[in-house]
Amino acid sequence: MKNVDDQQYRPISQKFLLKIILLFASGTVVVAVIQLVYHDSPYAAYKARAKLLHPFRYLHARYIDRRPKWGQSKSFAIRDGNAFVINLNTDTARMQHFQAMNNPVMKEIRRFPAHQWTTRTKIHNNNNNNNGKKDNDMKGNTGDSEEDEEHRMNVQKLWASKYPFLGHSMKHETYGDAACSLSHILLWKEQLLDAPTSDNKDYIFVFEDDAQILEPLLLKRTIQAPDIADVIFLMESATKRVAVPWDRSSEGTIAVEDASSTVLLSTRMNATATRVIGGYGAWGYIITREGAQKMISYLEHSMTHIDLSFFAAPNVRVYLPDQDGQWPAVFHTLPGNGNSSRLGLNSITGTRTG
Repeated sequence: MKNVDDQQYRPISQKFLLKIILLFASGTVVVAVIQLVYHDSPYAAYKARAKLLHPFRYLHARYIDRRPKWGQSKSFAIRDGNAFVINLNTDTARMQHFQAMNNPVMKEIRRFPAHQWTTRTKIHNNNNNNNGKKDNDMKGNTGDSEEDEEHRMNVQKLWASKYPFLGHSMKHETYGDAACSLSHILLWKEQLLDAPTSDNKDYIFVFEDDAQILEPLLLKRTIQAPDIADVIFLMESATKRVAVPWDRSSEGTIAVEDASSTVLLSTRMNATATRVIGGYGAWGYIITREGAQKMISYLEHSMTHIDLSFFAAPNVRVYLPDQDGQWPAVFHTLPGNGNSSRLGLNSITGTRTG
């Protein structure tokens, strides 16, 4: 008869040890992947993070998350006071280029001043050039006084304490990325979140000054999209898309903002709604009030800049327009030379807006 103590304290089997080793090895791999994905450089790690998360985002968008109801498509119309182009005060050439490309709709689009990033080096170069005078033509120079530049630097530090990706940009001197992202945030806050209730805005169109608006949006000024969308992606750079079946449990009616439209829009709707779970860019999109709130909440804890954050934010629903021929509605163009590239303007003296 076996001793009870022998049964309780018998040696660990080789099979059990193998399981422990495999479990430990799997945990090590997971930790290594997490370190790779959330490395200090968000742009370098974005593709790796996206590859890991795309399958889960696909399943969540297709089968778990709330689906848009058939017939409850909403009309988003460009009108005076709800469409903006972000442009630096010093970059009149790009603004003129934007106006020339998008002339039919320019009466409705207002210019929003992009944030001009300021650094100690820029202030030094501005006030101590060879002639001993301010060089207002210097790339990235605002022509402001040294006191104004100092105030801008203090404001930047305040924003950087709230948004981690700004602090990261200051650390790595990618000021163009920081200025671009901050410009979008300031626009959302000023024109949506902090706007007077009398303005009655629940969404805005946002363009950067290297965007070309295409037909039919350019002429008809209207886009149809699911009413549950937080962001409507107008750009051609939606690289990962999910066909989401409409919820047909209750037939709804399409909210048409354009009073001149007499066509039954449901006859032109796509068979499925298109959710965007991967892509890049911020040169043309629509964002709702709720979408702006979600994005700002996400950016307060993120290391990812604006043009990648629409898809990194887990609770932001990004959709394409839901009618044939309405997407892409905006192309990315480079006026003259390639001065709108992030790499070309992420320098001490440069600031990108798009």
